[in-house]
Amino acid sequence: MNKQKHLLKYFSIGILTLSLSLISCEDELTNETLTTKSEEGGGDIKCDFEPYGLYFDNGVAQVSTNNMLHFPSMDSFYQTLDDLEQQVENHEDSFVIPNSNLSEDDLNDLEESSGFNADLPLDEFEQSHEFYSLRKDVLIAEEAFLDTSDQPGFDWANDPDDVPLIDGIERTVFNPQQEVIICNMIYKYVEDGLIGVNMNNANATDILTAANNGASGEELADIYGGKEEEAGDLVFYPEITDEADCFYNLNKVKRFFQGSYKMKNKQKMKGNPGPFHYVFKAVTKNYKKKRKWKKRRIKSYARIVGKIHDIYIGCGSLEPLDKSSSHKKRRRREVSHRISRSLGANANGVPLSSIIGTELGQLESEHKQHSWIVNWTYEP
Repeated sequence: MNKQKHLLKYFSIGILTLSLSLISCEDELTNETLTTKSEEGGGDIKCDFEPYGLYFDNGVAQVSTNNMLHFPSMDSFYQTLDDLEQQVENHEDSFVIPNSNLSEDDLNDLEESSGFNADLPLDEFEQSHEFYSLRKDVLIAEEAFLDTSDQPGFDWANDPDDVPLIDGIERTVFNPQQEVIICNMIYKYVEDGLIGVNMNNANATDILTAANNGASGEELADIYGGKEEEAGDLVFYPEITDEADCFYNLNKVKRFFQGSYKMKNKQKMKGNPGPFHYVFKAVTKNYKKKRKWKKRRIKSYARIVGKIHDIYIGCGSLEPLDKSSSHKKRRRREVSHRISRSLGANANGVPLSSIIGTELGQLESEHKQHSWIVNWTYEP
């Protein structure tokens, strides 16, 4: 009971703080731009209707001109993800379709010899904002890791690709510290949930620095989060605790080997995302080993099948997923299936508070590589 009151206190604080920030942002956006003062008093930050990069002190050494991406709204954030996903698909098709007559090995050899960069749209997006992303950080570390796969002591448990944000497109808009700015709020994923802090708050840098040095969301809320119903310096969205046969948060990786092939499967369920959409994800990532393990372009798919909670009722009420969801096999290094649910918001723009998950034995991800199929049940 005490824990429920504790979580309710943080949720109430979060709703009040987020409501105030969104009302303020909405009022100012009606004048075509949002103007806020930077932490260091060095002029205005204009919140235009396009994303852009900026630098904000988060206590981490600077490795690029801009260390965060700023989006004027949640709509802009999700539209950017959709646009980038489509650009990547079109770019991939521009290579795969004209070479559809080639065998798997010949296609991969051609990709290597021609220098085709499957991530070119993502690279160009990041470069245009002078921004170093979580995606790029993981990619560099993963390439170095795979390059040691012929060495004694190589262990998949050390795979740098195993980070909480499993989607490559989503990783493109977050920095390596898993931070992004929406309107005037900086959102950061922490081990026990999500925190949000107004970028104009005098304690914003101290909060981010503490989080990047290992402080949990609950610890930060105890220090900065205010008391009772009063808004504090941050918004804390703790992970929702599983109850009975219902569960809401999941982030798992499994690896399956078949001869010289490996299929890495990922599952993600984000049941208390604060202002973000509720998301279920499945990813299939393909590898093949000759002397070393390499990511390979292999015909594959990922999809999610089964039932999730009714978005307005939650635990105890299930609805089937749309069976017509696209999951065609494609010759890709990585394929994913994402299901998003948005509950909408109240009159002040604050997201509705229902939580979504699934129940034991009701949801699974299906992963296919060649004719090899793995079905994996979502369970805590």
